[in-house]
Amino acid sequence: MTKDNHLLGQFFLHGLLPAPRGVPQIEVTFEVNANGIMEISAFDTRTSRGQSIQIANEKGRLTKEQIDKMCEDAIFFAEEDRAARSLVEAKAELENYISGIRTNIDNPALENRLTQEDKNLLTEACDDAQKWLTVNYDANEQQFKTKRKGN
Repeated sequence: MTKDNHLLGQFFLHGLLPAPRGVPQIEVTFEVNANGIMEISAFDTRTSRGQSIQIANEKGRLTKEQIDKMCEDAIFFAEEDRAARSLVEAKAELENYISGIRTNIDNPALENRLTQEDKNLLTEACDDAQKWLTVNYDANEQQFKTKRKGN
């Protein structure tokens, strides 16, 4: 979904704590002021660490005509972009579901609730789903959703 983006600048968030997949909460904001200067900031809500960058429309950047054309293209391709986003989200939901099950298999709080046979079945199901993802990396949104439901 970033293939059509233009690199305008970059910054890094350092010192983020290791966390399971899906746990980090990074708030990202984009603001453009009246002078056309864009400020992008990212903030980790768990560590209170943040970083920002200001990007001005300097010489060698995009012209107003190029920006206007990109805005028109964004409107024209909005439906394609929504479909691509839905596909990526469906795949991520399946990946996160598999990851969550794997995490819970070894959760000490659930140790008395799951037999070793249950753990083996769940691990096997996760392995199968992961293999399916590898083989079907180009599946469509509905296929990812169907696999997520266990069908």
